[in-house]
Amino acid sequence: MSSGRSCACPRIAPQGRRALCNLCYTQHRSQGALLMVARRAGKAGLNHNTVGTYICTDLACSLYLRGLRRAVGGGMMPETMDPDARIRRLQDNVEDFLGRVLVDG
Repeated sequence: MSSGRSCACPRIAPQGRRALCNLCYTQHRSQGALLMVARRAGKAGLNHNTVGTYICTDLACSLYLRGLRRAVGGGMMPETMDPDARIRRLQDNVEDFLGRVLVDG
């Protein structure tokens, strides 16, 4: 039975899926950051073992961090770090990913 009342819930338009780059922490609309997968080095790679991380599809992490490019429908996560510290973190994240690829194990 209907009570005759209507829902006063606000209608929120769906924003769609978001993707976050694990290197620079830039937020994108759905396809703006995709899973990059690399075969591991050595015996592990010969056994088809892989590692992966989400990376900006345009590979413009450095530009996003320096404010030279803006992500469409996304943007940088709010942070208190200065730009130089964010750039160092990007370098560390790239080196970490490459380290996981190059480990022979």
